[in-house]
Amino acid sequence: MMGAVLILLWGSQALAACPDAETARTQDAWAEVLLAADACLAMDADDVEAQTLRYLALARTDQLSAALAQIKAVLERYPDDVDHRGWQVRLLAWLGDLKEAQRKLDALPAGSLDDPDLRGLAGDVALWDERYTVAAEHYRQLLAVRDDAETHRKLGLALAGEGQLEAAQIEAQTACERGDAAGCADVDNLRRQRARSAVSVSPGVFVDAEGLAGAQLVVDGQHQAWRSLAVGAGVDLRERRFDTETLNDVYLEGRLGWGPRRGLHADAAVGGTVQPDFSPVFAVKLSAGYRADPVDLSVGYWRLQFDTGGAHVVTPQLSVSAAKWQVDGRYFLTLDDSGDVAHAGYAKLSRTTEPLGGYFGVGAGNRTDFLFITDRQADRAVQVLGGVSWRSSWRLRTRLDYTLRLENSGTESYTLHQVSLGQEVRF
Repeated sequence: MMGAVLILLWGSQALAACPDAETARTQDAWAEVLLAADACLAMDADDVEAQTLRYLALARTDQLSAALAQIKAVLERYPDDVDHRGWQVRLLAWLGDLKEAQRKLDALPAGSLDDPDLRGLAGDVALWDERYTVAAEHYRQLLAVRDDAETHRKLGLALAGEGQLEAAQIEAQTACERGDAAGCADVDNLRRQRARSAVSVSPGVFVDAEGLAGAQLVVDGQHQAWRSLAVGAGVDLRERRFDTETLNDVYLEGRLGWGPRRGLHADAAVGGTVQPDFSPVFAVKLSAGYRADPVDLSVGYWRLQFDTGGAHVVTPQLSVSAAKWQVDGRYFLTLDDSGDVAHAGYAKLSRTTEPLGGYFGVGAGNRTDFLFITDRQADRAVQVLGGVSWRSSWRLRTRLDYTLRLENSGTESYTLHQVSLGQEVRF
């Protein structure tokens, strides 16, 4: 099939009209190929060979919509050409119209998928549409005739989507051993996913204008009990210093989370403090949401009970992911038992890359924490937060987090710096 395409593309007329196109094509200089095709079309607007060159060049220079428009013009004259129709499928898929791409694939003549390129394309469309079982079958059939590293890696991705992480890791390892760098990255990622348990330890300090204002040690564990079910528990040792007074709390929390990678998900947590000085006597936190890439929307309800009273909290959250970035926004509406209402929120931008990632965010609210706890009238607070993370292996990740909190109440103000260093271990 590819031979027929080359004959079509590089017939004597095309080469005569576009003498530099062949050299540019062999060097992957697609911008030059596009110029040559345009020059050819300026001489003859109906030159199908030049039109074909043009949509290939547009596709290779990421001008996908223009390439799709060009290929439609070619298909008007050659509606049964499988090569052109295959490129139409590829462009539709690259543009994200996976349903239409699949419809065009299904309309190809019987036996078309015997061509390895089209078989691989069928697997790609199914993989991107998260039809993992279908994708895996296409890749297995492709490996029977073309055993290459890229297909092993893609089969691994499809198997991972099905939840077959061990088999997926074997395929990724095969791709890695054959020189596929992306396959090597997949191996580490799959090892991390197969690790069903994780423990993190995060010591931190609070510093204000007078020096050390407190300390904190958070120990947290999580276990993937089932594919969509996770259980977790944590202990938070909290110390706060105010003037000559030192407050110490030990807050304990258990968690349960359920939800597939897409669709509905829910979380529940119950916590309490041993002999509380400033932390909740008990806390119940519930949330439910819906995840449909790239958006995750959830709403939570908390009930917090303190020695001096309680509060209801409603907290919606929105996350949007794009490529290697994620934007999070969260709002807190608090109604305490006395009838007072408090508002707070934050926005955060994260770079979700490996091995180095990071985030930056800002937040604000009409209540304070530290001025309030010393019985001063609460007014407003502003936060600036940021952090970096480094994953040295699939098992280990280190985090450094920083928060600047500025509180104001009348003529009084308070500045607090919080720094924590965390280490996560997966096993």
